[in-house]
Amino acid sequence: MSSEDLPQKDNEPNKGTKTAQDDWLTRLTRLFSLLAAIAATVFFLAAFITLLITWLGFGISPFEEPAWVEQSNSLADHHVEVGNTFLKADEPEAAKEEFDRALKLVPNHREAQLGAFKAKLFLDITEGEPATTSTSIAEWEITKKRLFLLLEEHPNDADLWAYRASISPTPKTALDRFQKATELDHTHAFAYSGKADVYEAQGKLDLYVKAKKRAYELAPWKSIYVNNFANALSKKEQYEDAIAVYEDLRYSDPQYLWAYSDLAGLYRITGNLQTAHSYGKEFIERSQDEEIRSLNRDELARFFTGPNSDPVVITADSEKRYYGYYDIALTSYLLGHTEEAESYVNKAKDIQIDPYRASEIKRVLESDIEQLQEEQEQFRAKAEDFRMKLL
Repeated sequence: MSSEDLPQKDNEPNKGTKTAQDDWLTRLTRLFSLLAAIAATVFFLAAFITLLITWLGFGISPFEEPAWVEQSNSLADHHVEVGNTFLKADEPEAAKEEFDRALKLVPNHREAQLGAFKAKLFLDITEGEPATTSTSIAEWEITKKRLFLLLEEHPNDADLWAYRASISPTPKTALDRFQKATELDHTHAFAYSGKADVYEAQGKLDLYVKAKKRAYELAPWKSIYVNNFANALSKKEQYEDAIAVYEDLRYSDPQYLWAYSDLAGLYRITGNLQTAHSYGKEFIERSQDEEIRSLNRDELARFFTGPNSDPVVITADSEKRYYGYYDIALTSYLLGHTEEAESYVNKAKDIQIDPYRASEIKRVLESDIEQLQEEQEQFRAKAEDFRMKLL
């Protein structure tokens, strides 16, 4: 049987109809593809024209950073620079505020990130060694370890060397590390101040004055550095120069408490008892002012009573007033105001302080009297009388 004679199956698909459908779908797909390509081309052309108009019409290049980005970077760099200045002057809290401001402007600013980390670390260090509890000791050891590891990572960082020096176990080690910091950065005020403290303890007065002067020159805005330089001049018996620096400090920072006490002592040792008495009264009055006390709460005074003596450190408000009353009592006694002197001594005795601390402060006053007797022969007898009767 030939093929023509075979019967046709009813369910066999129509090949001609299937080909027509395929052609229709292909044409439709090609149409959509063409429309998509046209739309993409139009979008690209619109974006290009917009950029061209922005560039030519407003002077803003699409290939350059926007002006606000450049401005943010510049402002962040400024905050970092200020933060570094504060770190060099032993002001980690103020430094951290500046680094945090920089990071708000530019979150990925590497120098600001490092500065903020150092500032937080130095804040933990400057709080001092904690009380002897297992938890606090562990935290203190972790803080020191962080400093050591950071110094290994950044061996040429002057800040790290200076703060490493501040927790050194011996004066020689501290001096070596402060010296390293100043070699790396000749503008590091904190390192020069630290070197000066070691020189003072060693009795090397020339080096002490030189280093304190350098710290003062690098950070004249920091009152304690001005105070320390004036104090160094006083120890070198350059009394008039010391008075001039203290008077400048009193003018620039009238709420800096210790300037009044030191001026009282300097005017007394140069024979000007009336001015000494006036500044002594100001010290007493200001030490009782709560606002001034809060501003000076962290400021301490360190007194050396001899080349081999341990320093006497006065920081508590009650101890400042105790010293102030006895100090002005001495001046009053030299002026012949015996009853007034006795009244000031009684006010000092009314202050509740530890007996040992009272004896240490009196050790400072003994030293003041000895120095006065050496400098002012006219006050020798009366000063000795005060020592025997009221001290």
